[in-house]
Amino acid sequence: MKKGNLIVLCILCFALIVSGLYVFMQKKNHASDSLAQITVFGKVKETIDLNTVTSPYDLKIENNKGGYNIIHVENGKIRVIEANCPDGLCIKRGDVMPGGAPAVCIPNGVVVEVTGSNANSLDTFSQ
Repeated sequence: MKKGNLIVLCILCFALIVSGLYVFMQKKNHASDSLAQITVFGKVKETIDLNTVTSPYDLKIENNKGGYNIIHVENGKIRVIEANCPDGLCIKRGDVMPGGAPAVCIPNGVVVEVTGSNANSLDTFSQ
């Protein structure tokens, strides 16, 4: 192998390692600010740091009109798993992600969203 080829190979390997570390650190930073906020008719009922959840649990959120939503919380994830609303769209929403669309139950007035300092920034691949 020629000396020039070896230098180019070393530079490419170094660039690959640096870019891999950059992507890893960006993903780590995005995951560090996952705060879930649950509101009922505009009033905050719960704020949960999803990165500190050690074991999954379910949380029943009730409104003053007899409506309820059961929300499943686990490390890094939150979702509505049961509700007594007529359409169940909040259940079909699935996991709520940082910066993504919230899970909204209009009949029960419940909104589940994930916020954080990085929630409105671009993801690693679109920067």
